[in-house]
Amino acid sequence: MKAHNITEILSSFPDYTLFNSYLTQTRLCDEINSRETITVLVLNETSMSILASKHPLSIVKAELSIHILLDYFDAAKLHDLATATVTTLYQTTGEAENGVGFVNITDLQGGKVGFRSAAPGSALDSTYIKEVKKVPYSIAVLEISELIIAPGILNSSAGSASDVNITDVIVKAGCITFASLIVETGVLNVYRKVVNTGLTIFAPSNEAFKASNLPDLSKLTNAEVIVGTCVGHSNINRILDACIEILMSRVEM
Repeated sequence: MKAHNITEILSSFPDYTLFNSYLTQTRLCDEINSRETITVLVLNETSMSILASKHPLSIVKAELSIHILLDYFDAAKLHDLATATVTTLYQTTGEAENGVGFVNITDLQGGKVGFRSAAPGSALDSTYIKEVKKVPYSIAVLEISELIIAPGILNSSAGSASDVNITDVIVKAGCITFASLIVETGVLNVYRKVVNTGLTIFAPSNEAFKASNLPDLSKLTNAEVIVGTCVGHSNINRILDACIEILMSRVEM
C-alpha cells in the first residue's frame, strides 16, 4: 500500500493552512503518516485560530489528536452509519480517561452527521461539512464545523517541557548508567537549555555499557556524549524516513 502524506495532501487546500501547520508543529503529521488506515477531521482557519490563540502547543496537540480517527470514513461510509464509537489517536497516548479517547459519530437525519466526544456529558456541537480528500481505504480527510470538545482537555494545565525531570525519565526507561553519565559530564545542563525546542535522546541501555570494546567512559568529551541527541521531537518513522539534525550542531561545547 502506498504511503500517504497528510502535509502534502493539505498543502493543496488553503482553507486548512493553519491546521496543517499545527500538524507539523506537534509532529502529529508523523503519527498520521505512519498509520495504514486513518481519518483526519480538519478545521477551517477560523476554528484553528481560536484554538491556537487560547492554548499552548501541548494542549493544541491533545485537542487535535481527538480529531484523528483510527479507522477509514469517507463520505459514503459516514452517511451509511446509524451510530458508531471510534478510537482516536488521543486514546493511544495513555492519557485518555472516561471515554475521552473516543468519538461518537451520529446520524442526525436529513443528511447531517454529528461528532462528539464519547466522554459522559459531552455536547454534540460538531457536524460534517464535506469530504476534502480520500485515498480508499488508506486515508480520508473530512471537514467538520467545530472543534470536538472533550471534557478536561482544553482546561487542563500544560506544564512546560522544561519542567520535565530528564534524568528521571531516562532512569525509568532502564538507562541508569547513561543517566549518571549525562550528569557527570554536564550534558544534562545542555539538555535543559534546549528542551523547550524539542529533544530526542538516544539513550543506551545498561547492557550496552557492558560491551567488551567500550571506551573509557571517564575520558569521553561532552561532544561524544551529546552526539546521540537530535533536535526536535521525533518518532521512529520520522527518524527512519529523514535526515535529522543532531544537537551537537546547535550548541557550543
